[in-house]
Order: sequence, then structure tokens, then C-alpha cells
Amino acid sequence: MHKNITHLFCFVFAVLLVNTAWAQNEKRAVFLANTIKSSTLKTHVKILSSDDMEGRECGKPGQKKAAVYLRQQLQKVGVESLSPNYFQKFPLLEVSPMQIEVIVNGRSLQFGKEFQHYKNFDNVSLTGLEAVFLGYGDKHSSNGYKNVNVSGKAVFMLDFREGEDNVPLKERIQHAKALNAKAVFVIQEHYSKEGSYIYEKIQKLGTDSFEYDIPVLHVSKELADSLLKNFGGPKLEKWLSKKKKKQKNYALDLIVDVKVNTVSRKISSENVLGFISGKEKKNEVLVLMAHYDHLGIKGKDIYNGADDNATGVAALLEIAEAFSIAKEMGGGFRRSVLILLVSGEEKGLLGSKYYCEHPEFSMKQTIATLNIDMIGRSDTLHPNDQNYVYVIGSNFISDDLHEVNEKQNAIYSKLKLDYRYNNKSDPNRFYYRSDHYNFAERGVPSIFYFSGIHKDYHQFGDTADKIDYSKLQKISKHIFYTAWKLVTMGENITKN
Repeated sequence: MHKNITHLFCFVFAVLLVNTAWAQNEKRAVFLANTIKSSTLKTHVKILSSDDMEGRECGKPGQKKAAVYLRQQLQKVGVESLSPNYFQKFPLLEVSPMQIEVIVNGRSLQFGKEFQHYKNFDNVSLTGLEAVFLGYGDKHSSNGYKNVNVSGKAVFMLDFREGEDNVPLKERIQHAKALNAKAVFVIQEHYSKEGSYIYEKIQKLGTDSFEYDIPVLHVSKELADSLLKNFGGPKLEKWLSKKKKKQKNYALDLIVDVKVNTVSRKISSENVLGFISGKEKKNEVLVLMAHYDHLGIKGKDIYNGADDNATGVAALLEIAEAFSIAKEMGGGFRRSVLILLVSGEEKGLLGSKYYCEHPEFSMKQTIATLNIDMIGRSDTLHPNDQNYVYVIGSNFISDDLHEVNEKQNAIYSKLKLDYRYNNKSDPNRFYYRSDHYNFAERGVPSIFYFSGIHKDYHQFGDTADKIDYSKLQKISKHIFYTAWKLVTMGENITKN
């Protein structure tokens, strides 16, 4: 009897200890999350998206300035460096066109005023191309490729489309290339005629292929309308006003020549890495990630990229500080945290790809990746809604990761976790379009946090004054709570 009472007492005492430890951990989590301030988030966003940062284009001076700022912030809050001076440099190749000539029916188009080239092709000399108008150029739509052969031809397609079912332009161009189209003219609804600026193609050093391997040229809606209606095609406004099933393709009475000569040079960029060491399982690492590059300067316009992705970077800096404070308080977390601020996302996820090929910790040691990309504004599906975030990829590799994110939200954040884009077949292909994908492709459980596309996405109107800082703070806190659980819990997350 005495022995049983002793066992019962020990069991009750153990339960009390566990409950006390859980309560202390919960208190600590709330305290740390509350160190994430909207005022500090705002400061980071304003500095990173200021004109001084010149749009933070990968490999350019503005991106270098931003990298120095990020290093200073990590040093300031006591986050350790893993690589020399916090930087992981990676080599790139910049390819610039020296000559671009487009001739349509014997008339040379004016570069800048009538067309611009897209940053994705090498030397070409194409003459005598026949042309077709494909509407949206979507293989899934009623127009697209029905009753038309694009092989060996120049293709005209619209870049704009109403509704949430818009198939990404990149996918439509790749489909045209797969059917042996030789050039693509993208008709832009909002074409800037200011300046004849030159795009550069920046690619991973050592690769000898470009994104499409065919010339992709942007033309104004006005120029396209003139060419189409005068040479066998429709008037665009009339075509657009028709119902989908009545929107047709047209063979055009056009002969197109495209000539490009390029020059290339080696450049470099930097990922910025910070490290906060855990205790019992310090070689098991949670990667918290955001890209800090954007689109740079085009003509007279600076593409500041406040939402894309100064918001994600600001969130990550605040989360890094919260973990640094936790370490000063005695830790409380078992696993380590790698703060990974990557460049080259806008050029094709190049910085995250380089890290995955040259990791500080192997993919086997990486327990999960939480990626933050655009969390400071609301899209048209959630106008003025501070309380939602899209969650993408959470259950693709690990149901445990999905469950942790859900539970932390239920306990603390109470956001609307929207899973509408959590689908590998989603036509927007968001799962494949941000840096977590390089980790997921290597089997690392990953979540992509995102608040959606808005009218200033990849436009020069993406500025700090349009950010909802209360929303940014709420989502940042939620990501911290999820990260905290992942590095403090006793059990490991398992893969599906």
C-alpha cells in the first residue's frame, strides 16, 4: 500500500512539473512574441524600401546596401554569424543586350517607345517569321491554341486577364516555346513608354540555358491594336468584350524579324545568414527565411518592393531578435534557428538554390523551413482584412508541421489560415514561386506564408505607406509562435 502511494505521489508530482514547465514555456512564448513591435517593423520596411536602396536588385549597389543593413541589424540584436561577415556570396552571370532590333513588315519598331525586351534570351537572329494572335495563349482556355499551328512563328499574346483563374505568363510562354514558337510578343495593358532602358538577365553562373531560350518582347496595347486590326487580326477592345467561347485566334499578315546581340560579365550577390544556437539538439536546425531583393530601377522609376519583400524581411528581423532575447534569458529551446535572408529570388530563386547546394547544415539536419514573402497587404479576396494569411505547402511533406501551425494559431494567433492556394495544381503556381520550394524539392517540410497579390505587385507603387503594419505584426507573431513550438517541442516532426 505504501509503495503504491509513493508511486502515485511521484506521478502527480511529475504531472505538476510538466504542467508548470508547459505554463512557463507558454508565458515565455507570449512575452517574446510581444517584443515584435509594429513600430520596429515599420522602421525596417521604410528603410529597406526607401529610394536609397535603389530597389535592391540582385547584384546591384542597392542590394549590397540592403545586405549591409541586414548584417548590422543581426549584429545589433546579438544574432551570431555562421559565415564570414554574415555573408554567403554566390556567383552570377549578367547578360545585357547591346543591340536589339525588331522589324515588322519592313518597319523597324522603336525600342523603348514601342517595344521592350524581356530579360531572358541570348544572341538571336530570326528573319521572316510568320505571326499569329493567340489571345491569352492559355492551353486550357477556349482560345489559346485551338486550330492554330505556332511552330516556327512569332506569337502575340495578352499579359493581362481578369479573374482569379489567370494562368501565369511564364507558364503560357513556356507552353508556346514547347510548341516550337520562335518569339513571343506580350501585349501589355499598362506599358511604360518612358525611357528606353535595358533589362539585364541575371542567371546562375555555369548554366548555359535561359528561362525560355526564345526572345520575349513586350509591346504596348496601342501598337498591338494597330498591328492586329490592320493585318488580319481583331480590334482588341472588341475581342476582349466577347464571351470566352467566341474569342478566336487569328493568323496575321505579318512578317517579323528579331535580332539581338549580347555581352556578359560575372557578378556576385549575397545571402545574409544569422544563427541562434539551441541546446540539446543544436545540430537540428529550423530555417526561417525571406528574400530581400527586388526589381531595382526601370527608367525613372524605383521599384521599392515594400510588400515584396521588405515586409517578410522586417518580420524575420523581429523574429530573430525575439529568439536572441530568449537565448539571453536562458534559452528554452532545444533546436537551433538559422536566419536566412536570401537574394536572387526575383531572378529565379537563385540565392535559396545556392544555399541548398552549399548549406551550412545539411538538408537532413534541417527540420523545416518557414518562408515569409509578402505579408503586409490584403488582396481583393480579403479587402481590408487584417486577420488572414495564406498558408501554402504546410502538409505536402509533413502533416506534423501542418498540425503545429494549426495548433499554435488556435492557442495564440487566431488568424484565418486560408488554404485556397495550398494546391500543387493551383494555376497561380504560388507553391513553386518562392524560396521555400528549393528546400521542399529536397524533402524539407516547408510553409510559405503569403497575403496575396495586389495591384502594386511588381509595380513601382509598392511603397511603405501602403503597408498595414498591424496586419504585418499579427502574422509575424504567428510565425514566431509556430517557430517557437518547432524548436522547443520534445518530439521531432515526421515526414508523410
